[in-house]
Amino acid sequence: MPSDVVELENDLRNFVVYFEFLQLPIGRIFDRRSVLEGARSIDRSRAKAAVGHDIVLEGDEIKANECLMRAKTAELDHAFQHPEDFLPAQNFLRARKEIEQSTVFRILRRMPKGGLFHAHGLAILSVDKLLRYTHLPNLWISRSGFAFLFSRARPPPLLSHSCDDWVPIEERRRAEPNLDQEIKRHLMLSSSRNDDINHVWKDFNKLFPAVVQAMEGRISGPDHRFRSGRPGGHASLVAGLQGGARGHQDETNFFFHAGETNWYGRQPDHNLYDAIVLNTKRIGHGFALIKHPKLMEIVKEKKIVVEVSPISNQVLKLVGDMRNHPAAHFFATNLPVVITSDDPSLWGAKGLSYDFYEADLRALKQLALNSIKYSSLDKHEKLKAFKISSRHGWNSSRNCSRVRCV
Repeated sequence: MPSDVVELENDLRNFVVYFEFLQLPIGRIFDRRSVLEGARSIDRSRAKAAVGHDIVLEGDEIKANECLMRAKTAELDHAFQHPEDFLPAQNFLRARKEIEQSTVFRILRRMPKGGLFHAHGLAILSVDKLLRYTHLPNLWISRSGFAFLFSRARPPPLLSHSCDDWVPIEERRRAEPNLDQEIKRHLMLSSSRNDDINHVWKDFNKLFPAVVQAMEGRISGPDHRFRSGRPGGHASLVAGLQGGARGHQDETNFFFHAGETNWYGRQPDHNLYDAIVLNTKRIGHGFALIKHPKLMEIVKEKKIVVEVSPISNQVLKLVGDMRNHPAAHFFATNLPVVITSDDPSLWGAKGLSYDFYEADLRALKQLALNSIKYSSLDKHEKLKAFKISSRHGWNSSRNCSRVRCV
């Protein structure tokens, strides 16, 4: 029986004892059995409406879920008595190392996560991996500060930088033995300034260009060989794209960022309307959707997927305690959702396990299946992906048997 129902029954028993103690004719007011059965009926209805309600666990999946829920219940029971220890209620930048040591997290790391819909490519890699790129040849760094550029020859001035500002990074490393630690610090958000939403967004907007600069040379190449140096250099290509798009308007999939705000009735909040009117297939973040019941109806009716990024939302100060994240309501009402990581390297995360911390196995499985069902793959590719998932994913005893209570 779910813990919340057991809790409700205990509360009702206490209620009954209290009134009997006061010698009130409680039996004339409530029928205890009908009240308890009513509570169970409501809870069954709740469960049938939630994400993963129609998932049937089999074989090793049942054992894996028992293991997961046993670990989660232990953490919740402890947190109920010691609220200050509840990790999802703590700032991720400060709690990350403790989360990595938790039994629940270690179990989640072993489970399949499906596809990743929403992540910025230049912030997917771990900071340690990004740092290794700074040891590749032909990397230049500003003499002061942390602007990077890959180039075989001395780079031209970059914005406020002059040519003399650029030095080979190995030269600056020789002069500054702790340079790697400083670079790493400039590629991650700091928990020391994370108590104010203005500070964290200011730091975030500084970090992203740094990550882009650290990676852009690996993407575009040092010679910029595809740049013509003329304003109209790509005119035919752009015109070709525009002309080709005219015949495919109905086939184009749009995926829009929208509702990444805790404001209501302001422009960042209204872009949810724009995304839906423009027939988006997915909504990135959708944090503010909870304040728009009518939009949630449309999202559910049109099967518009909400790409939920819990840790990103917490780190960027949209929510403090994960128990208050709108995703709880999205899950409870079976909104089409997937879990995403957004910019994990900026807060020291690796992969999706951190963002899956709150769900049980049925919900986890449904989320993984959603990442195939609502992807932009065509029908044949989806069928192939579902077969692979069935063979090597959730229905694989090999995978589920790897989940052990630790």
